[in-house]
Amino acid sequence: MLVPHSFEDDSHSDVENELHAHRRIIAAYHQEIEFCSQGDDVYRWAAEDRAVIWAGAFVNRREFRKIYGF
Repeated sequence: MLVPHSFEDDSHSDVENELHAHRRIIAAYHQEIEFCSQGDDVYRWAAEDRAVIWAGAFVNRREFRKIYGF
């Protein structure tokens, strides 16, 4: 469960921000592996649909947790 930002506890915010950054990196690499297994045009199609994580697309946190456990 994500805890809302508390102005009294910036250390939690730093940890949460770092965890978010790690999730995005892992999810982006996972997406790249999936793209490589699906052919040459899939990356272009995903980019056209704005579904590329490296380009700012959202990470599906529920699916991420199913796969990676955090």
